[in-house]
Amino acid sequence: MNPSKQSLGKQARKVVLAILLPVLLTPLLFLSGCSNDGSVTLRIIDLSSREAIVELENSTGYTVSHGSEYVLEKEENGSWVLIPLKQYDVYSEDGEVIGSRTTIWPAVLLSVGPGESSVTTIAFQGVFDELSPGHYRVAYKSMYLSTEDGTFVEDIVVYAEFDL
Repeated sequence: MNPSKQSLGKQARKVVLAILLPVLLTPLLFLSGCSNDGSVTLRIIDLSSREAIVELENSTGYTVSHGSEYVLEKEENGSWVLIPLKQYDVYSEDGEVIGSRTTIWPAVLLSVGPGESSVTTIAFQGVFDELSPGHYRVAYKSMYLSTEDGTFVEDIVVYAEFDL
């Protein structure tokens, strides 16, 4: 075989492999639950202006862990804008305002095993100022996947959208 033809054949195989490999591996990533592909879902099951009751469903082969802190965003002109936490005055023993603070989140780790789900109440009242009508989404601030023995797999973000 002509050496230049052999070299051209190797180059063609490399190009085909470079194109096909990502296409062939992408379904494996989705099947394994190693991406935010809907295999971990957060959905609103009850909603009021005061709170949302959400269900976190884990259909991956991993444990989903998250803290109690969550974020709320509002859609404005096609972009998501973070809703700031409500500020509270901090008083001295004499009753003077000496500063301010936001909500203090309890330091807990909540876990949902493979094939399991959990239901949690997410408060709006007292955590955020009064919310105006609009399109919102909520997510836990820190969420990740881990194996059964606790080995970290990846950070994930899962949103639940709703209208007030």
